[in-house]
Amino acid sequence: MVDNNEDFADCIFTDESTVQLDCCVKHCFVKEGEFYARLKSKVKPSAKLHLCGGISVRGATELAVFPGEMRLNSQCYCEILERCFVRFNNSAYHGYGKLVPDNAPAHTTAKLDSWNVDVVDWLPESPDLNPIELVWGTTKKFLR
Repeated sequence: MVDNNEDFADCIFTDESTVQLDCCVKHCFVKEGEFYARLKSKVKPSAKLHLCGGISVRGATELAVFPGEMRLNSQCYCEILERCFVRFNNSAYHGYGKLVPDNAPAHTTAKLDSWNVDVVDWLPESPDLNPIELVWGTTKKFLR
């Protein structure tokens, strides 16, 4: 990216994340040998949500929220991009923004070529370089 003299001002960094709701850890201290010490704790599965969005110097895309049990595939990814990225790209960048996805397999689709979306190649396994990663921690804390 730096070698190609890319301009970060034109980049829309996208990513998805999973949020576990009701994942508060509860502790209970009891004296050894008491009745409650012998009971096994039960963990109930918490609800999960998948979030997908993007950020740039000109603002943020619409946030896509979908159920936690849903798997992200190329078709679902294209629907999210069409609803969130393409709209934002057209309004904020007049269609000339550059998509910077992470390197998940679902993010490689031929449909991006038909939409004339300029995709910036990103280093594999380099989530720390994607600024949207800094947003997810705050978002998860807010939603919990």
